[in-house]
Amino acid sequence: MLTALGAMGLLVAGGPALAATPQTPGPDPGSPEQMSYFADQCRHELQRPPVGGVENITSPGPGTAMAGDVIDLRLTWDPADWNDTWVEKVLNCVSVDGKPVPEMTDEERPAPNDGAYDRQLAVPSNIGPGHLLCEQGFVYGVLSRGGYSQTSSPRVCFTTEAAPPPPPPTTTTAPPTTTTTEAPTTTTTAPPVVRAAAGVPPAPAPEPVKVLPRTGPHEGLLLAAGSALALGGLAWAAGARRRREAAH
Repeated sequence: MLTALGAMGLLVAGGPALAATPQTPGPDPGSPEQMSYFADQCRHELQRPPVGGVENITSPGPGTAMAGDVIDLRLTWDPADWNDTWVEKVLNCVSVDGKPVPEMTDEERPAPNDGAYDRQLAVPSNIGPGHLLCEQGFVYGVLSRGGYSQTSSPRVCFTTEAAPPPPPPTTTTAPPTTTTTEAPTTTTTAPPVVRAAAGVPPAPAPEPVKVLPRTGPHEGLLLAAGSALALGGLAWAAGARRRREAAH
């Protein structure tokens, strides 16, 4: 219902004004006919000096453009310059080295007379350096002071630059493998065990050697004293034997 009411209001309020502006459908978008129309129309318009009345603002501004960049473009005008709520068309022509490039050109037909037209202009990724890429805007319709006419914007140009080469692929170098050499294994060979022959008893183990205790200097004196006492006892016994024999 709202859509129907809006359409009715447009017919009531803007119908007579809309009829004042020529309405031409133009070729189908993207068709060969449109490409041919863009080439002819832009070739004609780019040979004429700007008429004025349209501002041309780009981001980035004029200067250089790198291959693959996207330029934000905005055309503006004063809606009071036109006697209608619509203009017939807004055309944005693009050229490289002075030659129109239909594939980069754009058009809005019909266009609302709201005072602005926006688009994004893609710089070809395969364009070489040192080319002059330019764009210019045109607005067509019935002027408020009467008569069908067109106004145009200043031409904005860029010098193209080649895109930088892609960075080399990152190569991850694995750390060198450290080989650990193990020390050779030392094998200790035990002396062979002599086994007794069958029926032959094993040789007896040698008896331990008896070691006499060592005597110090004091022990020698005691031994000499004992020997002297023993000799004295023997002499006393011999004397007693002689005394007994003499008594008999």
